[in-house]
Amino acid sequence: MRMLILCCLLVITSMAHRRSINGPMRKATYNSPINRSPAPGAEEVKGLKLQTYEAPPVGESESLKEAPQEEFAGYKKVEILAPANDETIWDNIGTVSVKVGLAPDLQVARGHKVVLSVDGNPSEGAAATAFTLPNMERGTHSLQVTVVDEGGAALSTSPTVTFHLKKHSVLLGPSLRDPSLPDN
Repeated sequence: MRMLILCCLLVITSMAHRRSINGPMRKATYNSPINRSPAPGAEEVKGLKLQTYEAPPVGESESLKEAPQEEFAGYKKVEILAPANDETIWDNIGTVSVKVGLAPDLQVARGHKVVLSVDGNPSEGAAATAFTLPNMERGTHSLQVTVVDEGGAALSTSPTVTFHLKKHSVLLGPSLRDPSLPDN
């Protein structure tokens, strides 16, 4: 008996729900967006032109012309802000974020780029001061940054920074793991 009542209630509520979603059935009228035929007595408008816009030809703007560049005095500060020297990084994936500090800012308009050397292997130059090193192996690594001009000549070099990458191991006991992690 309970099952019969439950089935009846489900059927009734589903019908009510369906009706509320679809709404009451109504006949399409002339003002309805369903019917695209003109209203009775409507006149066709002729002779109207669509409004269009033609952009002027692209030329060199006065504001975009290269201003004469003043003499560049060089970088007063080139340093690796992160990781800190002799820092230990715990990361099982081996991802290391590197942040570079420059004073003045990197002169991208002059074609300057930052070359990051990891363990003595230089990377391609990039117009960036933040890098992500993926899939680094555990162990001790060294970083150095060199700012180069558009010809690849070194303008300024940072001191070498050494960091240690450690990865957690299931084989190590709780006393040898990172103390900030809970024991499992």
